[in-house]
Amino acid sequence: MTRIAAMALWVALVIAAHPAASQEPGLTGGDFAMGNAEWNGMSRLLRLSAERGHPIEVSTSVDLNELTPEDRLIIVYPTQELPTQDLSSFVIDGGKVLLADDFGASEGFLERLGIKRFRAASVQHREFFLSRPGLPMFKPGGKHPLLTGVKSVVANHPAALSTRGGAILPFLDEAYGLVYDMRLAEGKVIVLGDSSLLINHMLEVRDNRQFVSNAIDYLCRGVEEDCSPILLVGEFTLSGSYTPTRSPDEDVSGWLGGALDQLNEALEQLDDYVPPHNAVYYASLLLMGGVVVFLLTIFPVRRASDVEPDVGPPPGVAPLSEFEWNLQRFERLGHQANYALPVAILKSEFERLFFQEMAPGEPVPPVADSARWAFLRRLAKRYVDRVAPEDNSAGNKVKLYKQTLTLLTTFSKLPPRHRLFLDSEASFSERDMMRIHDQCREILGNLGLGEDYERRIRRGRPGRK
Repeated sequence: MTRIAAMALWVALVIAAHPAASQEPGLTGGDFAMGNAEWNGMSRLLRLSAERGHPIEVSTSVDLNELTPEDRLIIVYPTQELPTQDLSSFVIDGGKVLLADDFGASEGFLERLGIKRFRAASVQHREFFLSRPGLPMFKPGGKHPLLTGVKSVVANHPAALSTRGGAILPFLDEAYGLVYDMRLAEGKVIVLGDSSLLINHMLEVRDNRQFVSNAIDYLCRGVEEDCSPILLVGEFTLSGSYTPTRSPDEDVSGWLGGALDQLNEALEQLDDYVPPHNAVYYASLLLMGGVVVFLLTIFPVRRASDVEPDVGPPPGVAPLSEFEWNLQRFERLGHQANYALPVAILKSEFERLFFQEMAPGEPVPPVADSARWAFLRRLAKRYVDRVAPEDNSAGNKVKLYKQTLTLLTTFSKLPPRHRLFLDSEASFSERDMMRIHDQCREILGNLGLGEDYERRIRRGRPGRK
């Protein structure tokens, strides 16, 4: 079982907390599948990378003998232990790797980078998307190529990573981070503590798409010809052995022997022109210098990030909105809870803003009135005419019209929240609720009302029953 299928209860944003699922990653269908255009696939990553001019090469098997320092690897949630020494040698030579893994089998390679992995639930943090503890939100506090154009990144039940030096995206407890940019000799490893950042739906949350775009561009820096990263997901095979173009730091015996020969030769030459009473002193300096060079060579991991941690005061206890208060209450009921009430709250705030913007001054027909449906169709058409570019294809406009009308119709079938369980047997899963929230935010965002909507449902009013 893979992690992503267990995320099904979070399809609109995020899914589940543990690496358990029902299918293995695949090339065409299922979780993490590159040919899957649904929420849990990775088809949008392929499209996004192609749009950046870096078409991804999808593979389930790579011969390490054939890798060169010009190659770029994207490794997502490996299910088998990675060949640490071969991958390290590849990076030392100048190769670059983007590793997105929270609870997969990359532990050994992370240790080689000096990174330890922890459960994020045990780490202090400041901000959470929709007040959900499993959805930590990160706001950059410094400059780095990965952060260009990024205001916030939302993770889905990630791991908390820790190493010496600052993270690109730190938790409130700055000893831990979601993203690190690690240099290993001539190469780099970009480490993400969340494999689900790359699935279709997570790419559309906040600035995740921009962040992933930056990561792909950053990965491809330094490639003289066209850059086509090799994507390896889940269960894949890395066969053979990487042939280093320079001595790998894991096998320094040959280098050390040569270095000691040179050191002995230098000491002999030193004897020829240094007075005997100073020879021991200068020999000691030379020996110390050799030891320093040796240590720098076998321990080349260092931080390349110039980002400053996002330092701020500890989070205060702010009053919750009605929507947030109900989310916390329903979360305690488990995954089988009926989220109809939070959906009804979303409906109320969405319709208030949408109707005012698209039908100012017009009376809104009641749900029982047959004119209601004509009114909704008219508003959906107005919305498409307003937000869709003139050069947009007819097919895209029809799709946008249907999506908007479907949401309006769904809301119209739902009674006001104070009558919800008296007049309706409506049932919505957590997945339904998160998808509807995303749709509301997108539609109102296109009208310039996204922030107003968020303020209304998130800490908009004191929490109450």
